Amino acid sequence: MTSETDSKTKGKGNTNGGGGEMPALERAHEVRERADDLARTVSRMAKEVHGTVAAQVTKRPYHAIALAGLAGFVLGGGLSVAVLRGATRMGLRFAMAALLEKAVGASST
Repeated sequence: MTSETDSKTKGKGNTNGGGGEMPALERAHEVRERADDLARTVSRMAKEVHGTVAAQVTKRPYHAIALAGLAGFVLGGGLSVAVLRGATRMGLRFAMAALLEKAVGASST
């Protein structure tokens, strides 16, 4: 004698292709195999990303620092207007100093 619930759940998504229900142990093994495959794929991708990031940090350390700062800014929820204004002034001062140094160096040669 089957209940109404049994007849509704029979054969829904847990079949092995033969029409019968897949035993729980087989399903658990299948899930574990898929999880292991996913873990290997994620691990391989993480190694590729690490290699790419390491190469870029070596080639362009200032870009890496700027990107890390940007990530911190975004994750931190942004800056207050006063801090942003101060950082902009400091950046402009550095830029002006570099331009003046370049101009003085170019005129002395």
